[in-house]
Amino acid sequence: MAILYQLDADTLYSISAETSASANFMRIDYAIAYLQQVIATQIPNLIAAEKILAATYAQLWQILIDSGLSIEEFFSDDIFTLAANILFSDSAIALGFTELPIDSRILSQNDWDVVLGNIINDSGFANTLSLALLSQFSTFSLDNDETGKTVIGSASTEGIGYVTEFPKDIDEQEIEIECWNTTHNGWYTIAPLPTTEPFIDGNSYKTVYESTDVNVTINVEKILTPSDSWSSILNIIPDSLKFNTLNWPQTLYSINVSQEADVMCREVNNYEIYDLPDYETADMITVDDIARAQFDSLYPEFIIVDEQQSKITLLDINLQPETTFTVERSISPSNQPLIITTEDAINDKVAEHILPTYYLVADQQLIEVNLNKAFDTKDANNQLMMTYDNSERFTQILYNHLLSLKTTP
Repeated sequence: MAILYQLDADTLYSISAETSASANFMRIDYAIAYLQQVIATQIPNLIAAEKILAATYAQLWQILIDSGLSIEEFFSDDIFTLAANILFSDSAIALGFTELPIDSRILSQNDWDVVLGNIINDSGFANTLSLALLSQFSTFSLDNDETGKTVIGSASTEGIGYVTEFPKDIDEQEIEIECWNTTHNGWYTIAPLPTTEPFIDGNSYKTVYESTDVNVTINVEKILTPSDSWSSILNIIPDSLKFNTLNWPQTLYSINVSQEADVMCREVNNYEIYDLPDYETADMITVDDIARAQFDSLYPEFIIVDEQQSKITLLDINLQPETTFTVERSISPSNQPLIITTEDAINDKVAEHILPTYYLVADQQLIEVNLNKAFDTKDANNQLMMTYDNSERFTQILYNHLLSLKTTP
């Protein structure tokens, strides 16, 4: 307590009015009062709060300082409260006061067994519902491992757009992929030593993109279905999905995934290579050079190149415009030039579904690669992924419910 309150241990119980009114004293007093309320029903030890706070002191104050909030504001903010409670919980378990999280929102080992068992396995995600909540319509998908099938569909405020069921190809041959590792400056199919072992940090599972040094974090929010947060989720899902008619599991886990940097990959020994005219520096490569390399069989009779607009237009047999591509330049994760070609869409709705093609510029060639862009599904605000304990076979119930929506007018 002397360390926490920054007092003289010999005169710990003789505190001046000036000291007790100091910002540091009041901050510690507030934090201990808060912590005593949190652990009151779980940890009867009289000095547990002080010991837990002492163990988390440095980390907690750093989070508090970084937040820019007062102590009162800090402990009234749900995000920071959960972060603090995760620190307190880990400390309480490590000190031997309890074996369970002190906050129901914190994942226990049993919770992690359910979540990781569902989302990290050889057959892909299991017992996991994916929803993309768009302005015009929402799409959904669910795999059913019991039947080896997948259901996908869409719904809008007016009703169900479509529902389709198809077999999940569990016998699909695995394709060997290599990705660029910036630390080791090369292509790897497996991570070079030293490898980073995945670990759990509070309600987050932290790992790296396979064979790279790019951090990937899986953040999990534990949701009790009778809670206000579950009601809020139901409110943003189209009524036509009729999710409020289902008897959901008591606990759901909402998953958000983030990847901190772009990752460049390609299929081993199976990617397109196009020869370029000789050049001294990559910025000397013209759109015409790219068109000639990429569309050699059509060049020049069935090609129109617009250097100013960075456009390549393919002509049909009647010499009428058929397809137009926009060419962009960027830098790859390997710090080499990157050429991006994207087919121009006829409207914004189609544009959402058009994927660019990426080419690494190296050794006087265009080398086709895949670029997996950095992302955070939480920032998208329209991605919802929920997983759950399937011991009561809820996946089968949910799957049948989604299939039944086929007949909804």
